[in-house]
Amino acid sequence: MRVPLMNVEKIPEEGAVTMELFGRRILLFRTSGKPEAFLRFCPTSGGATEQGSGLLCPDMQLIALPTLVEDGMLTYVDGD
Repeated sequence: MRVPLMNVEKIPEEGAVTMELFGRRILLFRTSGKPEAFLRFCPTSGGATEQGSGLLCPDMQLIALPTLVEDGMLTYVDGD
């Protein structure tokens, strides 16, 4: 399965943008210039965190999602 996320030109060089993927909020940003997608995960609560939920998580983790750049789009890839 492949799901186009965002045109790579719209992903900022600094900072991040958020969007939804399968009902979960994900972060898109660049690491060393490479566009990537991450899910924010809180092991303390056992799940993904939503912005504005009021949940404070001292152990916040970012989980890298499998992506590739395809036709100028950062694309989520699962099972390929």
